[in-house]
Amino acid sequence: QAKLHIVYDCVPTSLHWAHQQKNAAVVLHALREQWLPQRRILSGLQQVFHSGRLQFLTPHILLDGAHNAEGIRALGEFIASIREQYPTLITLFATTKTTEHLTEFAHLLIQGDENFVVSTSTFNKKLATCFPFAVQEFTDMHAVVNYLPTVKEGLVVVYGSLYLLGGI
Repeated sequence: QAKLHIVYDCVPTSLHWAHQQKNAAVVLHALREQWLPQRRILSGLQQVFHSGRLQFLTPHILLDGAHNAEGIRALGEFIASIREQYPTLITLFATTKTTEHLTEFAHLLIQGDENFVVSTSTFNKKLATCFPFAVQEFTDMHAVVNYLPTVKEGLVVVYGSLYLLGGI
């Protein structure tokens, strides 16, 4: 018996990029249904923080939990909008997906000047064939954490598995 709402709006929020503004519009409409004052909802949306969603850890390290087609598409659009600010782009991607699931969105993966796959177990060689570009592997989270501060000028995009983001 739920009522269907179709939301086309964008609502300003403290989070980056247009897809977050669309999500905020859905939140606004849902909370208005609960009779909360709109000004309080909008004020809250200006203060929201979501770890691992277009989160800059430093000016050179961007974290995002994009792990499906929609998320990777949105992340790719955001990176395209800021790409000219950085001389190089390095990607670190981790996934818990199987080869079959990864092939559904592998063509959307962000290709940098250097690309890494992070795996905490032995890298599945079948998985390597899913990537539309050459990748290098990190098998140890400490190695990833030690590598990140060495990048001084480019943009390092760490995305995919929320386990990866949590570890970093």
